Amino acid sequence: MLLFRRPEQLRRMRERPEPIPAGVGEILRHSRLIPVGAFSRVATADTVLSGGTVAAGETVVPMTDWADRDPTMFANVDILGIGREHDTPRLGFGPHYCTGAHIARLQLHIGLAALLARFPALRLAVPEDDLPWADKPAIRSPTSLPVAWWAGTASPRCCPPTFHRRQRLVQVNRHGRTRGW
Repeated sequence: MLLFRRPEQLRRMRERPEPIPAGVGEILRHSRLIPVGAFSRVATADTVLSGGTVAAGETVVPMTDWADRDPTMFANVDILGIGREHDTPRLGFGPHYCTGAHIARLQLHIGLAALLARFPALRLAVPEDDLPWADKPAIRSPTSLPVAWWAGTASPRCCPPTFHRRQRLVQVNRHGRTRGW
């Protein structure tokens, strides 16, 4: 959804796949992956954070969504910048760094590159306002995501006009099952 909402960034990734590795970090920065407060920490010593004091033994709830919108860390925090180089706190840091972070980034990089190469005209098949959304308290996500793409593997720029008219619609529900029509 993130790239469908920002077609200029999607187009940039399609035209020049080199920024995809940096784009993965930026996509993670803009995505809500975990519910707020899912990972709390206990201060082991009195600690000063942003001018306030956290006493030893007190619980701290890292707010990664807010950290990823910190204007002291990121310029233009609300703009998705696919070529932006940075390290998001989304996957933790220090002793709490996600052990699967590298494989998660690699999977997203390979999957996104393959998806954009195979389906160069991938787009939403319905207006975003028509998507069914899950009613979850912490993470908002669609229950299905109907997409359309050009039939075949060739780019629309190199194909006869009749080739472009064939489309395939697929709906993927929240259980990962697909239905094509």
